Amino acid sequence: MPINARVEITDESFRTSIAAGERYTLFLCKASPNRNQAGAEAERLQMEHLRYLFGLLAEGKLLLNGPVSDESDLKGIGIFRTTDVEKAKRLLEEYPAVQSGRLACLEIPCPNESSHQESNN
Repeated sequence: MPINARVEITDESFRTSIAAGERYTLFLCKASPNRNQAGAEAERLQMEHLRYLFGLLAEGKLLLNGPVSDESDLKGIGIFRTTDVEKAKRLLEEYPAVQSGRLACLEIPCPNESSHQESNN
């Protein structure tokens, strides 16, 4: 297919895609006051942080995550493969960066369009 070719998106194709779509929970992580660990301790916490997130990725519980590189207090974002807020909260409570006090995270359920329409009926 040529680079400039457009794929036709019909009403039926996007309705089918939405109906079959996954539901997610977005999480936002902000800096917490306890970020002053030095040297080896900071490195150990960073490795625990990465090991935990890579483990969730490997288990299929985490769709994506990454740092935010602006100068705000927002330090990272991610998306869990669930809209179960309690499950997302547990995953964040077990997160070493949260347990150590380096990050505070907020979870935001993101239902797909079909579940949004169901809740509005």
